Amino acid sequence: MSSIKILRFIAYLFTFIGILGLIGTGFGYFSTKDFLSQASHAEGTVINLIEKSSSSNSGGTSTPLYTPVVRFKTIQGEERQFTSSVSSYPPAHRVGEKVFVLYIPGHEEDAKINTFRSLWLLHFIFGGLGLVFSIIGISLLTAGFLKKSKEKKLRNHGVPIQAEFQRVERNTGITINGRNPFRLIAQWQDPATSKLHVFESANIWFDPTPFISKSQLTVFIDPNNPRRYHLDISFLPELAD
Repeated sequence: MSSIKILRFIAYLFTFIGILGLIGTGFGYFSTKDFLSQASHAEGTVINLIEKSSSSNSGGTSTPLYTPVVRFKTIQGEERQFTSSVSSYPPAHRVGEKVFVLYIPGHEEDAKINTFRSLWLLHFIFGGLGLVFSIIGISLLTAGFLKKSKEKKLRNHGVPIQAEFQRVERNTGITINGRNPFRLIAQWQDPATSKLHVFESANIWFDPTPFISKSQLTVFIDPNNPRRYHLDISFLPELAD
């Protein structure tokens, strides 16, 4: 798979993951809202902290996570207990601590401790990650679309000039799979202002040196702003998949 296709795949993947994360957050939010609208209130006591091991870190050790077990009485006076769905380090509660409990009668095993951490924290985390992934993915896709749109506009309405080919160089600012793309560098002196303009081509994912046999390259510029340009590399062969 070419580097361009890898970059496009990453953009679509990030967008897909981000949208899934946001959709999941939406379902989670409304599920919690529905739970709160039906829940009864009770006071409970943390009777135990279940210790679990998290994934090992780079040093080979693991950080323990603590999950509270809570006992409470329903409005009918029946004693029930549940294990929280949220674990943390350090522990968010201590044994013997009094906590407020929310539960739906008949489903006491799904009760929750009435705290932001227990009710909303995971929604905020996944929503934040979904938003970040979406922004990155959509930004990459939008950048590609705007770039193509700009090139098309300049080719159709820009002023073609002949710039002197200077060299082929690596664009070390971009690395995909350990590779840097190539780009062509050309320059042109504006006869109206005598200012020298340096143009860079789009990224090329193969060495174009053997295919450059001319000293002048066509550049399409915006006559009102020569900084807006498109260096034509359509004479180069298309990279196979």
